[in-house]
Amino acid sequence: MEQPPRFTEVPDEVAPAFLEAEGLIAQMFERPVLTPEEATITVAGDRYLLIRADSLSVKFAERIRELLGSRLEDDHEHVGVAHEMLYALSQALGTADARAVLDRDGVRELDDPAQRLAVGPSHFAHSGWGRVRIHGESEVAPEDPRQLVLHYEHLHSFEADAYLAAGAAVTRPACVMNAGYSSGWCTEAFGQPLEAVEVTCRALGDESCRFVMAPRGSLAQRVVELGQALGRELTPPPAYVLGERVMDKVAAAEAERDRSLKSLQALFENAPFGAFVLERRGDELVIAGANVAADEILDLPCQAMTGERVRDMFPGIPDTPLDGVAGRILSGEQGRFHDPRLSYKDEQIEGVFEVHAFLFESTRVAVFFRDVTMLARAEEAARAAERLEATATLAGGIAHDFNNLMAGVLGSVSFLRRSRPGWEEADETLNRVALAANQASDLAQQLLSYARGGKYVEEDLAFGELVERVARERRGEGAKVRTRVSSRASVRGDATQLRQLVAALLQNALEAAGPQGEVELRVHEQRVADAEAQRLELPPGPFLVLSVQDDGPGMKEEVLARVFEPYFSTKAAGRGLGLAAAYGVVKNHGGAIELESELGQGTAALAYLPRAGSRRFVPARSSSARRDWVERQGSLEAVGSLALGLAHDFNNLL
Repeated sequence: MEQPPRFTEVPDEVAPAFLEAEGLIAQMFERPVLTPEEATITVAGDRYLLIRADSLSVKFAERIRELLGSRLEDDHEHVGVAHEMLYALSQALGTADARAVLDRDGVRELDDPAQRLAVGPSHFAHSGWGRVRIHGESEVAPEDPRQLVLHYEHLHSFEADAYLAAGAAVTRPACVMNAGYSSGWCTEAFGQPLEAVEVTCRALGDESCRFVMAPRGSLAQRVVELGQALGRELTPPPAYVLGERVMDKVAAAEAERDRSLKSLQALFENAPFGAFVLERRGDELVIAGANVAADEILDLPCQAMTGERVRDMFPGIPDTPLDGVAGRILSGEQGRFHDPRLSYKDEQIEGVFEVHAFLFESTRVAVFFRDVTMLARAEEAARAAERLEATATLAGGIAHDFNNLMAGVLGSVSFLRRSRPGWEEADETLNRVALAANQASDLAQQLLSYARGGKYVEEDLAFGELVERVARERRGEGAKVRTRVSSRASVRGDATQLRQLVAALLQNALEAAGPQGEVELRVHEQRVADAEAQRLELPPGPFLVLSVQDDGPGMKEEVLARVFEPYFSTKAAGRGLGLAAAYGVVKNHGGAIELESELGQGTAALAYLPRAGSRRFVPARSSSARRDWVERQGSLEAVGSLALGLAHDFNNLL
């Protein structure tokens, strides 16, 4: 070959075609006309634009990041968006330039695809994009057009030079416009859609800017094959080259966001619960919006309060926990607030509300609420009924026990009347009388407490010490008794009743374990979660738990289901009131009690009691003259008179 092409480097077999094309393009650019007065640059009659190279590379990517940064998934996705836009733009430029140049006189006569291809690199070099080097493994005229492939390099690529000159770090090949322009030109030259991808780049530290061009369906495989031939892994085609555009994803995401916003707006406006949007402005919370339900629930024009300060519209907030929440929100604290029973009162509003609030968008607060005033009243009525039921159950049980004890007293007195003075049996009988009288005194005190409908003496009690004290008193009565107190927390309640609770559960366990058995009393703290709280009918939160475990024979399911019923007992001589009394004590202290038992594995009684300070007791009052009279009397005779009178009354009622 006499003379190689000046502006391209190509295999020898196609060099003549490229040399001819260079002559045609050189004539075009022989006399460019720059006319600043008319702001024109003219080349062979066509107007051209002169643009700085880094404006369409480094600076363009930076501007895209500024424009779309908040709408993209990660900090580097802006590069993908910029590349996608530049690729599409340059591909359109390449196609348009090819159509214009290939239609010029002297050029339109070229009908060989290789000749039409050759015009492109020459125009590419003259217009400042880069110098093209085509590799010999390219197939520009295969029998099957789908097998077309171009392997080429762009020497002096304007994009790679711009990034290197700016010292800008890149994480992917940078010559996107070069790839797009060449694929657009060749699509027109070969008459079929082609895509191109840069697989090595000087901006990444590679020796050259190398490209692969092929139909979209085979491009990825061509890149893999080239990588295998070079013995290295090459950058695969980006998604936008293969038809998956990032901007399509962005547009779809924006459309989905718009739909979501409209759905949320509709939900907000038509929700069956009240809703406010509050906005933090300086040191104030301002109402930014409200829904229809807020108007209806509060019977106020809440939607018209937009722009007003919260503390002006709802002056009762400082008297509620919401005041502290507002302070935390104003300080920028994250988190959620929920109060299922928040009492609120001002001149226009009075009621109980369930309230949810949380911070969003850093300066805005969403508040949802519903009026639960009637529900709270119903719950309180149910709790009162439950307390009365427990009180009646326990009082009836104690009356029953008291009757049995007094029967023993009367029997002993009758025996004394028939005996002669000086007999030893009289001393034993007197001892039994004393014992029964003492037990009667304890029962009378309990009966008096429950007859008043609440706690007899309300105080903070070291429950663990009370349990240990009762256990010490009962040691030596058969089974071995052990205690494990892992919490010294206090409960608030009546010492006599709580002592009766421990004694009743311990007595039940001792009888079940037998003389050779073991009983363990354990006191520990436990946080009752939502699911367990619902099962136990307790509010979620911390509780003090008394566990009384025996190693007795256990209970059948049908027995376990009835253990808290008054008078129910599996023992022929048993009174059957111990667990019923325990149930009444626990319920009257706002707790819960349950038994776990398995045949052959023993039984565990678990009593849950609120810790001191976790709830507020409001003891009921009584005005019974007879009970007040007994309180003033301290003698056993007075207690006996009261107990007999109450036993008679209870017997009539039962």
